[in-house]
This record gives sequence, structure tokens and C-alpha cells, in this order.
Amino acid sequence: MRAPLLVPLLSLLLLSVAQAETVFVTTGWDQTRGYFEGTITVDRHPDDRKALEVIRERRFEDGATERLVGRGNRSGNWVRAVFHKPVGMSGALQGDAKGPPTVMQIKQEKDDGVWTESITEGLRTSLSRGRPASASPPEPAEVNRPAGISKAEVDHADDADFVEKDLDTPDEPSVVGADAATGLKRFPSALFIKGEGDTHAVSHNDVSQGRLGNCYLLAALIATARTDPDTIVGMIKTNPDGSFQVELQGLGPFGRGASVRVSDAIPTDQAGQTPAFVGFGDKELREGPGGQRVETYEIWPSVIEKAWAKYKGSYAKTGDFYSATAFSFIGGKGEGLDPRQMSDEEILAVLREADAKGYPMTLGTNTPKDAGRNADRSMKRLKLYGYHAYAFMGLEGKRVRLYNPWGRSHPKRALKISEIRKLFASMSLGRY
Repeated sequence: MRAPLLVPLLSLLLLSVAQAETVFVTTGWDQTRGYFEGTITVDRHPDDRKALEVIRERRFEDGATERLVGRGNRSGNWVRAVFHKPVGMSGALQGDAKGPPTVMQIKQEKDDGVWTESITEGLRTSLSRGRPASASPPEPAEVNRPAGISKAEVDHADDADFVEKDLDTPDEPSVVGADAATGLKRFPSALFIKGEGDTHAVSHNDVSQGRLGNCYLLAALIATARTDPDTIVGMIKTNPDGSFQVELQGLGPFGRGASVRVSDAIPTDQAGQTPAFVGFGDKELREGPGGQRVETYEIWPSVIEKAWAKYKGSYAKTGDFYSATAFSFIGGKGEGLDPRQMSDEEILAVLREADAKGYPMTLGTNTPKDAGRNADRSMKRLKLYGYHAYAFMGLEGKRVRLYNPWGRSHPKRALKISEIRKLFASMSLGRY
């Protein structure tokens, strides 16, 4: 996701629409049905030159098979595909009656060409890991699991999202690779401070994105602070030693979540005087250790950002996700939709439901390259930034109010539903 003032990194292109069929062999874990093996096939769409046809096939240990055919689009090194399942069916795509869409997000890692996917269907999350079909087959030892060890543990032994890790340690997440930060520093701080004019100590204006491309996370925090601030309060507990315990939900193939211990040390910029990443929230004068009044800073956004970085292994590994992922670990359930595959009426219905029920929601813009010249001009006119997540702040009639997680440079006006469909590539919803 886009971060302010950063020079955009060149993305590794996953594939080109002009290329021939690409097949990946996958193995993984489905929360409902267990271990599976299968393939993901990506090819030119037979009816739409600008789209991809994505076919996902799986074979489960109980002999069941599943085949879904969907339409997808490429954005950088991601492919995002939407599938429609027939009502009441969990297998092959058949019949005319369509159920709710299923969104699959696929990414090719830059180091070794590994193919990963994440599917969210209601409470069910599926994760898999694979290799190109043209690559050398794995050694038998990689396939035949030792007795007493699950296939998931063998297949994903080197993948942080698939391994139980001890996160209740004093270790700090690395800032290596996140060039804006040089180290960590403690400031006079408090977890929550209720600012002037705020109705709750947790407020959407506590969050301002720094020099880290994690707008998907911060937009989700802003949206949750607006609709359900007590969910954020419930995520963090203070330990007797002054450290914080952050509860992350719905992570990993088993959806067990993680309890992550972090300190109050904040990554700082080159001068070591201000946060390099998410900024401080509110501030107020409080009594210091010597009885003097000290300016104290609110740090709950930094604490959650840090817990996610520790879970992923470093700050540098927390970029390039969708807000549905953040909603899943914030409140337990995230859902992703693609407005480009929806009608104006369908988009408005989702927005109205979120507004009426108080669901936190974010919307992510398309990339300028994929949006096209006319769309790019429209984005500039509206003061929208490409490949960037915005927090949904409610409806004005049939227009959509959005908030930039930078804390500034917000869209010039509320957007029309048709503009959402044309200029945005994702809608993420937290159903909690």
C-alpha cells in the first residue's frame, strides 16, 4: 500500500495478460476441510482481454474435490480473483443460481517464486503455499510427513503464518529493510489519551501514517476507531513490567490468533526525535517521575503496528496486504469485495449496510497504470492516490466520505458510487 513521501518500489510483475497459461501446484490447509493438494491456473480470459481467468482446484484427504472458476485482475505482484459459488453448493461451479462472491488474493514472493493464496468465505479462511508446475518436483521427504506431525506443519515449516511461534518475548521487531527508521526510542507515553473534542480515548484522528507502506492496516484502525473503539481497547492489556500484550485474532491456518508482547519503544527517524512510522495520537501534560509536568504522547496505534510487525517478523514484512487481513486480526472477521465486479446498486447496498450496522470499512484505489488514463486524471482531480487504502466515514445520501490514513490530503469531496466502481479495486469490511 502507498506510504506518503516514499518513492514507489518497482513491483515484480506476477504475469502478463499476454502470456500463456500459468499453472501452480499448491498444498495448504482449509479450516473446515483440512489438508489439501491442488492447482491454481491463471490464463487469459476467453471473453475479456483485460481480465484473467483463474481456476482453483483442490483435492482433500477425504477424497472430496472442489473446482472454482473466477475472473481476476493483476495489480503489481498480486492477482485478485472473484468467484461466485452456486447457492448451497461447495464443489464444482455449476448451475445458474449464484451465491455471494468469494475473493481470492494471490501473491508471488520475490525471492523464490513461491505462490501463496488467501481465501476468506465468512468465518472460513484457507491458506496455501505452492510452486510453479514447471519447477522441479519436491523430494519425497517434503511430501511424506513424519509420523505424528501434521501435513500443515511439514508443508509450512518455513512460513511464519503457518507456524506456532513464541511471541511472548521481550524481543523487538526488526526495522531492517524499513529504511525510514534507524532504531527504537522510548518517549513519555500513555496507551490512551482522550483529546479535546474526542468522544472516546480511541479516536480516528489518533492515527497518521508514517513512512511505512501499511495504509491497509491504519485505514482499518481508523475505521474501527470510528465505529467500535472498545474493540481496540480490548486488544491491548498492560503487563506488570510496563510492556503491552496485544491480542491478534484469526491468524494462521487454524485461526487461533496470537498474543504478542511488545514494549513502548517506538521506531524513530534518522534524527531519532519523531516516529518513523505511525505517528503519535493525542498529547497532554502529565506528571513525570520527578514531579515535573511532562508532555506525554498517545501510542496505541504504534503498539498495534508493532505487534503486527513482530508477528510478521519485521516492519519491512508488513506491507502489501488488504484491509480484510487487518480486520480479521483486529475484530476476528474480515471480508473482501471487488467493486469492479459489482454494479452501482450492489456497491451502494454494501455501503448502506456498513453505515447502518456500524461495520468498519475501507476502500482501496486502483493503481494508476491499471486504472487507465481517464481514470488517472479523475483520481488526480479528486485528490485520490493510487494503490492506497482509505477509511470509510459514512454516506452523504448516495455519496461516500473517505478519510486518508495520512491524516491529511483527504479526497476533495464525497465520491459518487460510479466513481467508487471505476477508481477503486477493493472494498474491505469488518463484521464485528
